[in-house]
Amino acid sequence: MRDLPTFTRVFFRAEQVGFDLSDGRTILIPLHWSKPLAAASPKQRRSFEMTELNVFWDEIDEIIGVENLLYGRKLYL
Repeated sequence: MRDLPTFTRVFFRAEQVGFDLSDGRTILIPLHWSKPLAAASPKQRRSFEMTELNVFWDEIDEIIGVENLLYGRKLYL
């Protein structure tokens, strides 16, 4: 198993979702890469639970993991 950095923060700006990682990196992805996040209200986007390796949006049934972001695993396209 790979040694993965962990999530330290999730944030939104304009049409992007950002993820700060424990190794100092920040990854920004366009909201349209995730159909559930793109269709969600701002309130729904802010309603998430974060673990070290995953971010869960239960209300909109979306999960984004560190491994997805770093190693090209596809989100909903």
